[in-house]
Amino acid sequence: MKLQSYKIMMLILIGVLFLSISSVCAETAEEAVNKGMEYGKQGKYDEAITEFNKAIASNPNYYNAYYNRALAYTYKRENDLAILDYSKTIEINPKADNAYTNRGNLYSEQGNYDRAISNYNKAIELNPNPELPNAYSNRGAAHGVKGNYNQAIWDCNQAIEIDPNYAPAYNNRAMAYFHKQEYGKSWKDVHKAAELGYKIDQEFINDLKRVSGREN
Repeated sequence: MKLQSYKIMMLILIGVLFLSISSVCAETAEEAVNKGMEYGKQGKYDEAITEFNKAIASNPNYYNAYYNRALAYTYKRENDLAILDYSKTIEINPKADNAYTNRGNLYSEQGNYDRAISNYNKAIELNPNPELPNAYSNRGAAHGVKGNYNQAIWDCNQAIEIDPNYAPAYNNRAMAYFHKQEYGKSWKDVHKAAELGYKIDQEFINDLKRVSGREN
């Protein structure tokens, strides 16, 4: 009887031990991510990545570690590695709308606009009213490059509705209006973007002056 009680007690202790180890690992992963984020704020991206690596080694399914490592790689312009980490984030957490948006941005930079639009679509599907309007604005820019100017304008309108002070949306809409030969509307958006502190591409301004026959 005593032997049986001893075995039961040992099983309980072993179970508690495993729970404690798992808890420590989870805490260590979270602490490493927090430390990495602090490094990231300081612009120390290599140190940040080292911390995120530790978090992933501690907990390979901690999607926040992959997401933040992707951000660090993005700042380092190591876009292929960033895309891999955003993809891993999405694999672990399919509802990570920010990961879709950021991956879309990188695809857009690579000129892969179809993939970019697909990612923005998914981000918007998951979060139709995102706190940040960049998914709509960037999707608008991608549609503009593909010649879908009406869709580009619609997307920029959505971004502006979410945040009337989101300057990139005015810039992207100005370009779409330019291609639709609606130069007055294009100028209006150029002025608004500049008023909000956005640096307009000078080549675009020169082209707008030339085709519109006006200086501003």
